[in-house]
Amino acid sequence: MTTYEPPTGTVRITCDRCGTTSLEPLAGRVMCRSCSTQVWPRSLDAKRFLLDSNAYDYLVVSAEIQYVAIDVHKRGLVEYLMTSIQVDQISRVPDAERRNAMSAIPFVITPTYGLVLGLSKVGLARFGEPERVAAIDSAVGNHTEDALLATTAAYEEAVLVTEDHRLRSKAIAEAGEVWWPQEFVDYIRSL
Repeated sequence: MTTYEPPTGTVRITCDRCGTTSLEPLAGRVMCRSCSTQVWPRSLDAKRFLLDSNAYDYLVVSAEIQYVAIDVHKRGLVEYLMTSIQVDQISRVPDAERRNAMSAIPFVITPTYGLVLGLSKVGLARFGEPERVAAIDSAVGNHTEDALLATTAAYEEAVLVTEDHRLRSKAIAEAGEVWWPQEFVDYIRSL
């Protein structure tokens, strides 16, 4: 049996809607050539992570760690998923240098699993089970962003990385894999 390795800078994508498989340039998302559905390419061997915004602080504490975080992504060993939630949170970081360093970490945009009116962005959210979001959110609804991150990580079969104790306990209870940020940094350094 002969296996085919995609050329450097490309990935093999399979459209969830029509099943068409093609090679595409490595990018955040591409359009399926057959049915025009937006498709998010996935590296077959990459371990997937969804980092809470507080975890990005651990990746930009030094140039060395930031380089490692970028390098392991470029080599296809890890994939960083980012939702509109993290984009908004990072854009509100007051320190411009830190904000730019966080934004330099490569990522694949993924829609949230769950849609919350007034919070979710059109085209960047998918319908999910409201009960799953509610199980992680607080009774007064002030942890909705965290709930969307946790449900998205679980849906995407990605490891949620956060130092938020409340979010960790709720996400673990909902059967998701959760790592501490330092545990994640140690992992990418070992690759």
